[in-house]
Amino acid sequence: MKISGRGVDPFLANPPADLRAILIYGHDRGLIQERSRLLAERYVPDINDPFCVTSLNGEDIAKDPSLLIDSAGAMPPMGGLRLVRVQQLGGSALNACKTLLENPPAESITICTGGEDLNTKSALVKLFEQHDQAAALGCYADTGQSLGQLAGDVFRQHNIKTDPATMAWITAHLGADRMASRSEIDKLVLLAGPDGTLDLKAVQHALGDGAAISVNDAIHAAASGNIKALSTALSRLQQNAIAGEQVLRSGQMYFQRLFRMAAAMETGLPRDQAMNSVKPPVFFNEKRMVESHLQSWSAPRCRRAIDRLVEAEQQSRHGIAADTAAAQALMALALAVKR
Repeated sequence: MKISGRGVDPFLANPPADLRAILIYGHDRGLIQERSRLLAERYVPDINDPFCVTSLNGEDIAKDPSLLIDSAGAMPPMGGLRLVRVQQLGGSALNACKTLLENPPAESITICTGGEDLNTKSALVKLFEQHDQAAALGCYADTGQSLGQLAGDVFRQHNIKTDPATMAWITAHLGADRMASRSEIDKLVLLAGPDGTLDLKAVQHALGDGAAISVNDAIHAAASGNIKALSTALSRLQQNAIAGEQVLRSGQMYFQRLFRMAAAMETGLPRDQAMNSVKPPVFFNEKRMVESHLQSWSAPRCRRAIDRLVEAEQQSRHGIAADTAAAQALMALALAVKR
């Protein structure tokens, strides 16, 4: 079965009882790991218990396909469910997964995180989508809406209060990678404390020197065509060891927002209304900057920018360092503004 959209949260909260194998794949490694851990905890009391949990690697399964089947069929010495956790499962494990799903052991669940070679068109993904006792769950860069929901859920768990303007600022300044975003949100939870309150000034101070701000500085400088500011921001990213993948995904998110605004304006919507139409809305401190970007970036130009950033992310998986690919892509976008 294919799990997507509104079906994700119900699935994570209550997976089908007859499910025997799950494949979690996509671009957001932080979100993949988070969902893998959450699902694993649904099935066993302790995911680190060696007596009922087996951990495998996709490369090992590709070399020895029987390893997956034998691990899933091994009964825990004290009874109960056998959990098999597979990291970086790739297309080379297709036959092993087919064999497993032909006759899956009744007292086992296999949770796999996909390798970087998997996408929606991969045969392995299709296998999990089409099998009644298997599921495929894609994980991609967070949108503003999902980031707001993530922060809101965490704050509610700790009974932390905040106002809409502060929440909008938090959402707009979190990164595209789930793990990095979770780290920033946890920082705010510690700042507020249980039953605490977060105001805009405190949040800006707490996140002002964080990775998300450094990433946004680089993206905004590129969209502005400001080569000097971009060079400074890229140096900060390197000093703070910010992953190139996070920069590229955040860039894609920003230009997707810019594209939606530019496209709305091309249908005749006034600029202010177009800026208010995106979720979360443009924060008031950034309106002047976004207005200037809309003067430089039409909808077609935004599409080309997104394509350039996606291409850079693909290059980073095939020999080019992600940091280098991100820097080259952002510099190309900044130079494009000057043309």
